[in-house]
Amino acid sequence: MHAPKGLHAFLRAYYHTNSANWKPNNPFHLTSRSASEFARLPAYYVMEFDKNMTVTVARRCHEPRK
Repeated sequence: MHAPKGLHAFLRAYYHTNSANWKPNNPFHLTSRSASEFARLPAYYVMEFDKNMTVTVARRCHEPRK
């Protein structure tokens, strides 16, 4: 609701960076339900404690493409 570029831009970036069309995404299977495996999850599943959703999405949008 307080996204710097507006809610529309935030949602567009959020869904695009979580899609298969986003080149930096690298899907993988977890080998167990352990903390170490969950730590491998991308930030859009488990955000950093001190970052909100807007900051997380903005950072992903600026990641270099692979």
